[in-house]
Amino acid sequence: MTFEYNIGNFINHGQLSDDIIYKVLEHPWTPEKSFDFNKDSNFDGLSFHYLWLNGYSFISYSAKLKGVLCRYCVLFKPHLDRGVQGRFIVKKLSKNKDFHDSVKKHLKSKWHCESTNKANDFNKIVKNKDKSNVQLMSSLLQKKKLNLIGKN
Repeated sequence: MTFEYNIGNFINHGQLSDDIIYKVLEHPWTPEKSFDFNKDSNFDGLSFHYLWLNGYSFISYSAKLKGVLCRYCVLFKPHLDRGVQGRFIVKKLSKNKDFHDSVKKHLKSKWHCESTNKANDFNKIVKNKDKSNVQLMSSLLQKKKLNLIGKN
């Protein structure tokens, strides 16, 4: 079993190449459907379910850490204003019985929103390398300005 693009390898990472970020973002290590999550189950007695990966495209299961992380938040670690970053960002989600509630709470967090924006911007730049980066960044900034004006 290879863990090359296992999201658990990248918690608190240093500088990563764009190529590695893209591969982990778009083609992360994913367990086979036949993967035995029971051997990774934790103290709450509930094992992870493969179908949960299909329901939330931003999460990845880490067999290395035996839990779930948010790829966006691990690769594009959000700025810390106050508090402590925990589940999905620097630690795996370990209580599977709270999985859906925890994911919903994470989705609404400022940290996840910031990381999602960074991940989306990164993908736009990588997928449009034929355009000049200056032109692309200019269009992204213009779009953000329009979004801010629309919110006010």
